[in-house]
Amino acid sequence: MKANIRWLILGLIFSSFVLAQTYYPDKVGNEWFFLSTDGIEERILRIEATGEDQARQLVDQTKEVDPPNEETGYSRFIIRPEVDSVQILKAVFTFGLAGEIELPYDPPQVFLPIPIKLGSRWTVKGEVKLPLLGEIMAKNTQEVVAVDKISVPAGTFDNCLQVRQTNVLISPVLRLERPGTMWLAPNLGPVKFVNSDDIVFELTRYNVSVDETVVPSKMKLATTWATIRNR
Repeated sequence: MKANIRWLILGLIFSSFVLAQTYYPDKVGNEWFFLSTDGIEERILRIEATGEDQARQLVDQTKEVDPPNEETGYSRFIIRPEVDSVQILKAVFTFGLAGEIELPYDPPQVFLPIPIKLGSRWTVKGEVKLPLLGEIMAKNTQEVVAVDKISVPAGTFDNCLQVRQTNVLISPVLRLERPGTMWLAPNLGPVKFVNSDDIVFELTRYNVSVDETVVPSKMKLATTWATIRNR
């Protein structure tokens, strides 16, 4: 149940992935590979096309390193860049016996401000109804609290934004508050995560190319990263 709740929070607020100009190249085909410092789990983030104009799909998958490589987490998020923010349109995630849960945001919410910088602070809220748990409200508050130099197996990166998250989950039968942190490197994206169970994921390799963010030509913005989600 603890793992399910953790992934529900992620699905509702998309934690851990932050999408923002100059801190997340969102070109289709981009991939990031992470390994937990205990060597147990691998986490893969990738950008896919949606067939929907201007939208991207961010897929976030975690699986065990050792055979049979059991999947321990899976979510996907539909995001769309606008002039002053990246918006989240929909989140889809797995939740125990309930299977796949879809959470639409109508109207879309501000998922990430543009630009993102030291001192930026924003909140995403979502609601969904689940068997046994009833109506659930999730609120994710994120704030850029520092600019750090980060060393991980994939390299050393300067000027990384440290994004601190507070995830609150409320239902008729429970209330949880879970913290997390991620680091985003300029022109690369996420390089490190610390989830609410204090499991650390570090970037080991990546396949990233910088492209122009898909927005109308009159709104073209220089691309690079940000998406947030903390596991």
